[in-house]
Amino acid sequence: MSWTSQPPAPHLPSPAQIATNHYFTSQLRQRPGVSLPCYIRPLPPRIMGEDVDFLQRKGALTVPDTRLRNELLRSYVQYVHPYMPLLDLKDFLQPIERNDGISPVSLLLFQAVMFAATAYVDMRFLHAQGFDNRKTARKFFFQRARVRWTRLYLVVGSKLT
Repeated sequence: MSWTSQPPAPHLPSPAQIATNHYFTSQLRQRPGVSLPCYIRPLPPRIMGEDVDFLQRKGALTVPDTRLRNELLRSYVQYVHPYMPLLDLKDFLQPIERNDGISPVSLLLFQAVMFAATAYVDMRFLHAQGFDNRKTARKFFFQRARVRWTRLYLVVGSKLT
């Protein structure tokens, strides 16, 4: 076997990853043990490891799978935003759609939008995620946003957005 036909070592990026720069973007953004999508702003480096561990245990660093996320976003845009237009939808949705890490959104804001939308999303999407009823789903998503706020923004003093 010649040198050029061997696959790259597992710890090295592939040529495709280098060409798209997604490998480096995702590697540089992440803290050890934290895996957030590129559309979410990385955790500030000043957050202590035990705070990160706490947030992970409480699910505050977890985002819904793509299908549920998209349905929650659709529900937010259709049912919540028209009555409480607190966000510039383009500024919020574009980074999520692109998922390139160029202008990521706040995890707290993202979790708050997910929570707000649970009141309106079709129940079949919540059932598919294992929720028996809307109240349980709302409590789950509320806890994600509340824990994030309590642990980071009141204790650590991180900026809101």
